Amino acid sequence: MDILRYLLTNPLELGLIWAIFGLGVFISYRVLDIADLSVESVLPFSAIVTILAINMGIHPILAMVLSAVSGIFLGVITACLSTILKLPPLLSGIVMMTALISFITVLSNGNLVLDLSKSTIFTSTTNLFKDWTNSTFWGNFIGITLILLLTLTIICGLMYWFFGTKLGVAIRASGQNKTFARSQGINVNLMTIIGMAIASCLIAIAGSLLGQFNGSVASTTGKGSIVIGLAVVFLGEVFFNPKTFKTNIIAVVVGGYVYWLVMALILSIKGFNTSYTYLVQACLIVLVMVIPELISYIRQKNSQKRRYQNAQIK
Repeated sequence: MDILRYLLTNPLELGLIWAIFGLGVFISYRVLDIADLSVESVLPFSAIVTILAINMGIHPILAMVLSAVSGIFLGVITACLSTILKLPPLLSGIVMMTALISFITVLSNGNLVLDLSKSTIFTSTTNLFKDWTNSTFWGNFIGITLILLLTLTIICGLMYWFFGTKLGVAIRASGQNKTFARSQGINVNLMTIIGMAIASCLIAIAGSLLGQFNGSVASTTGKGSIVIGLAVVFLGEVFFNPKTFKTNIIAVVVGGYVYWLVMALILSIKGFNTSYTYLVQACLIVLVMVIPELISYIRQKNSQKRRYQNAQIK
């Protein structure tokens, strides 16, 4: 019963948080065509900013806004390294990721814990539902899920609206075909900077929520997060095969839940050594990338076989 309750609740909560993270990765990787490795440090850094701010007495929502602003700032710097200093985009992300490690280590001192006497963004709703359900577990689950779902819904709505505007379309065009975008008078460098700022902002919001959800952040929190983000994006694409921007957003959200459900099932296996978690994550992303290619290959072979059989009949 405990395992079933764990499988029904934990993947949903984590899935909603990492769906926001996945949307940030989606913007950089799919929209801008940039593999941004800085997310591995932006995630824990934003969580640290949030926890430090809350411990200092700042309201949780304002603390999350501060994290989002820090994410925008870091995204702009990463983009400027590529667009202005002409570093390769991949190297720009690595440089930013490496630079932030020092700040993360110093500020967290290995492990930063949220003061239990302080409120988080979830506190009010969890307390409300604890009274209604007369259950600490279900009160926490409903309260946290409600806030995460509301935050994700707002982000998805704003994303869908923004990327349908002229500026949003210009950013998408810059990522898909830089030569064509320039020929249309679009400032590709500026669009890249804005796009990276938005992507990093979403990563920071996810980090802020994750820090408040866990109640702590370690210097190793972001380790392997880029793999998780890509897995969320690819899983959603496998299940949805999205054709429009709206279905891409929905696919990422679904991918976030599916990923953590799969991980929860694996981690619930009796005797599973959690030291192999990163290996499982790596294998999962490879599997997710191979499946669509395999399906396409099988369909192509079947199509060729049918054409050959029809030719033989004639």
